[in-house]
Amino acid sequence: MRVIATALSLAVVLAACSKAPQPTAASSNDDPALVKAGQFQIHQSELDYQAGRILSQNANANWDDDAEKALLDSLALTAAMASEQQALMSESELRELDAAVKLHRLELLAKRYMLEQMPKRQPTRAEVEAYYEKHKASLGEPASYQVTQYQLQPGCAELGELAKQHQLEGDALVQLSRHSCVTSRKQQRQEFAAIAAKLPADPQMQVGYWVQTQQGASVWVLDQFRASSIPPLSDVAADIRQRLAPMYLKQSLQQVRETLNKDIEYLD
Repeated sequence: MRVIATALSLAVVLAACSKAPQPTAASSNDDPALVKAGQFQIHQSELDYQAGRILSQNANANWDDDAEKALLDSLALTAAMASEQQALMSESELRELDAAVKLHRLELLAKRYMLEQMPKRQPTRAEVEAYYEKHKASLGEPASYQVTQYQLQPGCAELGELAKQHQLEGDALVQLSRHSCVTSRKQQRQEFAAIAAKLPADPQMQVGYWVQTQQGASVWVLDQFRASSIPPLSDVAADIRQRLAPMYLKQSLQQVRETLNKDIEYLD
């Protein structure tokens, strides 16, 4: 059973859970100790808490008496190992462990505060629309070009005057590929910026145009062109809200800091 197989590992990493645990009640008739392992005891509330974590992660788990016994066994083993390790640790190591536990508790409490108490601001429609208008280019697909690069013999007289753009039609491409000045050809697909950076000036990028670059050392021929596309706002509104989320979280944290600053005192 998967729940039983993972019970030990879940128990061992309890301190790393993302949800803050409920406070454990003091040992009483309402919260009896179920097992003693070295210096530690496992109480009913702790078993219930860990079982709840497992079931929340696997709603389809077949939870029965055997699964609960397996979980209790794994918690007991965890407690026994913890007890043995604690006995072996020096005072400085125990202080370091106490500091880690304290900080982790603070982090869990702060996380719960953020989830339950911190104001949650959502971007308005106007803010989403403003972001869309400003960042249309990054939300869509950029224009892309498939080009073929023809490497030429340096100083080839027959192609040496081709410094301007030329329209190629039909057999002209075949003639170019077979031209004696061409030493090699390589096809590649790139965005316009990657191509334009290698050209002496932005050409009129239309299919069939070619430009000479690198003082006649190569010729680029545009084979295919795909225009840039900008999706409608309705298709990217959710993505925009996700992009804005860190900014709004930062604003909320700043608001919380301003509110709670009265409770913060830095000591010498």
